[in-house]
Amino acid sequence: MYHDDVDDEEEERRRADATPINLGGGKSDEVLDAIRAIDEELIGRPPTPRDWRDRETPATESEVLERFDGSWDDALVAAGRFRASHRAGHVDILEQLEAVEETNEALAEEGVDRHPTLFEVVDHTGIDPDEFLLVFDTWFHVVRGTFGEQQLEPEHITEEEVIRDVERIARKLSRPPSITDVDEWGAYPRVTYHQTVGLIDDMYELMDDELLPTKAELIEELELLASELDGSPTMVDVNEHSQYPYKVFFIHWDTWSDILEDVDLSGDN
Repeated sequence: MYHDDVDDEEEERRRADATPINLGGGKSDEVLDAIRAIDEELIGRPPTPRDWRDRETPATESEVLERFDGSWDDALVAAGRFRASHRAGHVDILEQLEAVEETNEALAEEGVDRHPTLFEVVDHTGIDPDEFLLVFDTWFHVVRGTFGEQQLEPEHITEEEVIRDVERIARKLSRPPSITDVDEWGAYPRVTYHQTVGLIDDMYELMDDELLPTKAELIEELELLASELDGSPTMVDVNEHSQYPYKVFFIHWDTWSDILEDVDLSGDN
């Protein structure tokens, strides 16, 4: 989730430090309660200004933004519903949504009748894709948070888009991702990757070779495991102890037996 990476003690400290909202007329608690109530309705993303506008609320969006110097993030922090704005280099939610809207307008001028994908926005605005995914679980949540609807379907996500995202995850992790990593860090739900490209093995085949380990590096990894385990490593051992997902090894070999034939199991490395 978008706000599960800071412990409770730190969150309580930040909530205590947050400047109390004061809109006058007894609206303070009502506004913060309204933000929390909207947050409870949503899954995978924090409330956005559109969510606020689409509901009956105790203050206008302009009143809330004026109180928080134009920062929607700070309003969410005061309500105890957002923490990513404290991270170094974070782009404010309003800037993110404006980038999506700007790209959407550019696509519309080109005759594209759908909302933009993640990398269309990245290419158009230059914002780091990780910025969006700090606070939204998937790109589809970003689109809904921006427009209140989603005119972007899985079939609109191209093979190039999927591979760029898998490569983004690989750079983040400094290794090829497993499908579990894709679940955790991906811009789209797992089914989108499967429907567009196929299995994680297929994604490895299409990735930049510079992001994949060489055969020699994988042999060295397995020989190290054999030494540590004092025996022939299994795929389960690889999953539990290797820096690489076991399916990465099948980039260079067809079967596990073929792999072990190339590995020195003496433990004398």
